[in-house]
Amino acid sequence: MKNIYLINFLALFYLLGCPSILAASKPNAIVKKALRLYQSGAYYQAVEALEKLKKKHGFQSQSLYWQGLCYSKLQLFDKSAQKFNQALAWGSPPVDLFYEYGQALYAMNSLKKAAKAYQHSIENNYKKGASLYYLANIKKIEKDYFQAINYLKQIEKLDNASNDL
Repeated sequence: MKNIYLINFLALFYLLGCPSILAASKPNAIVKKALRLYQSGAYYQAVEALEKLKKKHGFQSQSLYWQGLCYSKLQLFDKSAQKFNQALAWGSPPVDLFYEYGQALYAMNSLKKAAKAYQHSIENNYKKGASLYYLANIKKIEKDYFQAINYLKQIEKLDNASNDL
């Protein structure tokens, strides 16, 4: 899972570093700083750096997405969900955004919204097994045992279920 974060961040880093797309080196320095802060666990400082990137250089979606990840690490799930939701509104979400959004919503006990996010994650072929597991658990909490069992049976049918959980 850490690899998907790193790949997304490196893609943003590459995009910002590409001279044909962006000549200025200031955003590149901000991205490097934010990545360094994120990797060292300085999530509040990473959010501050990402805010600068968003405000000064217009990288709304990517900045909001990474802020959401930082807030998730800080277990501030209300802020995390808000940032993920804003990132979705900007479009072009990373493949793991719906899953991460579902995680934040689930932690906040917003189960109906979390279920929708996990459904999108399944549609995007990202963490199908884990998403089905959370859907099953949501249905169990809602006392819809029949649907919970159906989700669990879908996990059994997955080829890589043990790797995905």
